[in-house]
Amino acid sequence: MCFGPDIPPTNVSIPWVDARFDESGSAVVSWIRSDGTRDDLWAARYDVGTASWGSAAPLQSSGTTAPQHVRFARDPDSADLVVWYENDGTVDRIWGNRYNPETSGWEGAALLNDTLENGVPRLAEVSYRRNGDALAVWVDEGVQMDSFKGSSSSWQGATPLSAINDTRPNTSRGVGLDAGGGAAFLIWTSGFAMSTETWASRYSNTASPKWGDPVKVSQNHRAHYPVVAADAYGNAIVAWRSSDSIAAASRYDAASKTWSGPERLNIPTSAELDPEVLKLRFDRSGNAVVVWSSAGIGFPLPDHAYANRYDAALSTWSGQVVVSDDAGGSHPKLTIDASGHTFVVTLAGIVRRYDATNGGWTTAHSLGGGLSVQDIIVDASGHALVIGARTIGGRVRPCVIRYGR
Repeated sequence: MCFGPDIPPTNVSIPWVDARFDESGSAVVSWIRSDGTRDDLWAARYDVGTASWGSAAPLQSSGTTAPQHVRFARDPDSADLVVWYENDGTVDRIWGNRYNPETSGWEGAALLNDTLENGVPRLAEVSYRRNGDALAVWVDEGVQMDSFKGSSSSWQGATPLSAINDTRPNTSRGVGLDAGGGAAFLIWTSGFAMSTETWASRYSNTASPKWGDPVKVSQNHRAHYPVVAADAYGNAIVAWRSSDSIAAASRYDAASKTWSGPERLNIPTSAELDPEVLKLRFDRSGNAVVVWSSAGIGFPLPDHAYANRYDAALSTWSGQVVVSDDAGGSHPKLTIDASGHTFVVTLAGIVRRYDATNGGWTTAHSLGGGLSVQDIIVDASGHALVIGARTIGGRVRPCVIRYGR
């Protein structure tokens, strides 16, 4: 069953959808709505008590292009925080907006970077801290951070956190926050042509905050497109792909303050191209799962989706698992519930689940045709919620599908 907020009739298409649920079962869903002239960021909230959706509300106040890299955070009191970057007609800037549960409304878009000293901002991430405050970090020529004070309901102003001291070309970058906002991880690839390396640096958000020395986490010289995630204990994993058909990962151990690896994640075949579109998530126990897709060789090009799970208790990767081995395997997404059960879904709606109790993967299941999947999350009951868009009655609308255990 597909449920979601109603969309104004001027809507033409919805190229992006995201959602977050809290422990009570209430939710917020956001989407980029195109009316044929411009793209805008909208959101609607679901009240589990009344089992109804609130009115759709715009989150932007300006911008000439579609918002990019939209990221959500939700605290236990259902205060939603959204950050994104968009172009104002001249440059890209970082924006944020917060839903205040006390006033039952969005507080309005706030500009987080009001200077142009550090180039073009990208890759914003946001995370609530345990005390109700929040951190937003983003990458430009270096790294910047803005903090949100829950007590005053205000942003404190951008602070440069420069960490890149590599003078070689930086082909891709990423940034991640741990679950409590206590540490940030910056990753980047640098080098020339076929000689590129993945590097990482850790920012300790303590009484004496500072960046650690950059560490090269890849061993080969053709590493590209790294992703990073951190758990609630300050551990982190960086995963990347290389142009020799390898997906690999290195792990940061907070206790020893060292990086281990890299470890190879995939078993490529001669009939597949390089791995792509890597995604990475941690569970509450420090286990992690990486998913990726690989295009097959031939016509039409089939896309295969794979996963590999890191077992924190054993300190090992479990090995490559096939999520989908047909044409529906592109752009896999994943989520992990409080018990460590993992759900992986592809763009075409192929779902496979890792059962943490039995230690095995279930049979792949299709959610039906016509669905364009954007993400997957878990609700308060441990059910997976697949978020995407589907054409219903001639109109494209946000779609949330509950997928049971």
